[in-house]
Amino acid sequence: MGHPLAGEGEIHRWAEPGGLDPTPWLALAAAVADPARRPAALRAAGEMVARRGIWQSFAVQFYAQLGAHDRALDLLEQMHQQRSGYLPHIGTDPALEPLRSDPRLQRLVRELKLP
Repeated sequence: MGHPLAGEGEIHRWAEPGGLDPTPWLALAAAVADPARRPAALRAAGEMVARRGIWQSFAVQFYAQLGAHDRALDLLEQMHQQRSGYLPHIGTDPALEPLRSDPRLQRLVRELKLP
């Protein structure tokens, strides 16, 4: 496997099934350093979420940091319905800072009675 910035094909290869290794998220984060690759990285992230529900928390953080706030919040609401073990952290996770002022996140924090 080449460098994750090699191109869109390489980005999508990182999204292929391969266990529960968080390394692909790091590759995607590196890929979006180039704004031209951001759409491909977001598509690859969506594919990874569809295949690996256990790593939804990484996706929420990833989307929040990239400014894909609706995707992050949609996924958080889905995780709330699934009673995800990540939810107790949403009130304090620094990766979710870009979402703090969003009413959807504030509602979830209130519903979960988080700090």
